[in-house]
Amino acid sequence: MTPVLEAVLTGCAQFSFVPFQSNHWNVQQFETNVPQRLDRLPWSPWHSKMVIALGITWLLDGLEVTLAGSLASVLKDQKALGLTSLEVGASATGYLAGAVIGALFFGWLTDRLGRKKLFLITLAVYLSATAATAFRGVLGVFYCSES
Repeated sequence: MTPVLEAVLTGCAQFSFVPFQSNHWNVQQFETNVPQRLDRLPWSPWHSKMVIALGITWLLDGLEVTLAGSLASVLKDQKALGLTSLEVGASATGYLAGAVIGALFFGWLTDRLGRKKLFLITLAVYLSATAATAFRGVLGVFYCSES
């Protein structure tokens, strides 16, 4: 038995197996008291830092999404990029697809390489894509930096 499984079985969880019959599988449920144990832990300055950091990140992400949506009419202006409605829609789709694919890919990669390393890689990708927005006069560069 692994040390983690032994710790879970002895200290963190109380298992009660309840057989569940379905058409194809015999699924068993178990109950655990891990969430209750975590809720009983005292609040620390670390928790406050995490709440503030996540709140700022959430705020900046919302700001970025709002700006991307608000700039759609400016992107159509001939003095700016002069995009068509189809190209603006494609850029919004690319923005969303890039966010989803990036989250899935970097989430998977984080499990393999570690959080700290992937955070720095993600930050470098974000900064380079943001810097590439200075060269958005070309439609291809616009789409690459948008995703």
